[in-house]
Amino acid sequence: MTRIFLKLYLLLLLPLLILTVMPKSPLSLLGEWWYEKESYRQYGAIYPLIKEELDQVPEDQWVEKVTEISKHFAYTLVLKKRKDTNLSDKTYAKLDDKGYALTKFRRNSTLVFTEKDSDFILYVSLFDNTSALEEFEKDTRGFRYFLNKTIKQSENPEKDFERLKKYFSLNLKMVRMDEFKTSFNDKKLLDTLIKKKLYIDYEDSNMAYLISDNNQFVITITNANTKATYRRYYNYLSFLVPALLLAIGALIWIYLFRREFNKLSRTAKLFGDGQFDSRINLSKNSALYPIAGSFNDMASRIQTLLEGHKDLTNAVSHEFKTPLSRLNFALEMQKISKTEKERLIYTDKIEQNIIVLEGLVDELLNYTRMQRQQKVEMTSQSVKLWLENEIALFSDYHQNIEIDTDITINKNIAFNSHLMSRALNNLLNNSVEYSSSKPQKIRISAFFDDEEINLIVEDNGIGIAKQDQQRIFEPFTRLDTSRKRSDHEHLGGFGMGLAIVQSIMKQHQGKVTCESSSLGGAKISLVWSN
Repeated sequence: MTRIFLKLYLLLLLPLLILTVMPKSPLSLLGEWWYEKESYRQYGAIYPLIKEELDQVPEDQWVEKVTEISKHFAYTLVLKKRKDTNLSDKTYAKLDDKGYALTKFRRNSTLVFTEKDSDFILYVSLFDNTSALEEFEKDTRGFRYFLNKTIKQSENPEKDFERLKKYFSLNLKMVRMDEFKTSFNDKKLLDTLIKKKLYIDYEDSNMAYLISDNNQFVITITNANTKATYRRYYNYLSFLVPALLLAIGALIWIYLFRREFNKLSRTAKLFGDGQFDSRINLSKNSALYPIAGSFNDMASRIQTLLEGHKDLTNAVSHEFKTPLSRLNFALEMQKISKTEKERLIYTDKIEQNIIVLEGLVDELLNYTRMQRQQKVEMTSQSVKLWLENEIALFSDYHQNIEIDTDITINKNIAFNSHLMSRALNNLLNNSVEYSSSKPQKIRISAFFDDEEINLIVEDNGIGIAKQDQQRIFEPFTRLDTSRKRSDHEHLGGFGMGLAIVQSIMKQHQGKVTCESSSLGGAKISLVWSN
């Protein structure tokens, strides 16, 4: 679960971290683009209006003319020759492409205008942080100057207004005062217009102002409060853009999680339908990687158990056939025996085969019990003392066998002494049973190798062929051609001894291996971690 939530948090936080470390975030770039477009929409008429004035005077008087006109505006107008400007390459590129650009001049947001092949650039330095009324009044002051001047001198004010109107991107209308109508209180509107020559309808974001000296005309602008609209939508975007980035991160996480979950679900269904070799392949960075690993371990264990069960069933059926056949034969022969001596002989054979069957059942139950036991109780104890005790017990019953020991482990080790004693005894009994040399010799070694405990049993018997050294740990495996089978009363007579040893080592998270010994026989190694 920690991996899942950590991955989700990273996907959610990564976009925000990118926004934090970027010199300019996508939101700020979007804001700059929008502000430039809105500024041009509101102030774009300035340049053509001023250009009309400049066309009436010689070029060498243009700078002075703009300075004079600037007095009628609430913001600064400056005309400079291109060679005297110090704008960025990006700003020059915009000017050459669109004829306008937004930049900084004297720490204020400034619109710059030019025409193709013109040597002059007009600066319109705007002011911020004013009230709505002040903002409208300042924004329209210069426009009203031009309109008043034009209409005062015009014989046809409506026609000249329509000519100037094409310079504006705003929705402008001019009506005579006696035709002006509004849904707002007329008296209040007229009082405001007459007193300030400017009226703002905050509810509809519209504005109106009087022009001409005798207040004959009213100019109305619909949706004039572009700066307020820009700020409002910019605030919306300030919330929506991070929220959108978070949503994208969450969607990516959900998509990846859903895809991995579907893969897990499909594989589980295939496994449930009997395709036991199905496995889940996920990246180590996947949130579901631990679950996939557990599933694959479970699937491998189940597949191994099913295969083992199948092999074991076949082996058991084969192992039971021989003593049962002998038992049936002895019973039939006992029935037709003519003398008491013959009946006693076949009775003895029946008893021997019953003992064989009992031994086979015991070994099978022990092996099954080992296979089912997942966890065993480990205790920390001295390997040296445990080994010396086990070797002493074994020597009491096999005094004719020479036993060499090389035990270099002196500290306590965690293991299950009961199970490990059984594994050791199985190995020792195998060495005794399959030894053909005289005198018999067994060497027992115990040492550390790369933090692993190695317990090795070697003998001078007939050994095990290299191609059979791994196969001997399978249940009911007997190598009759190399290691002679004596009788079923001895441990290992059913080929279960080493299979049990392997199960014990698996319970200790270890392994058992077989190779040839320098003594001439077999070398069995038990290896597990401390």
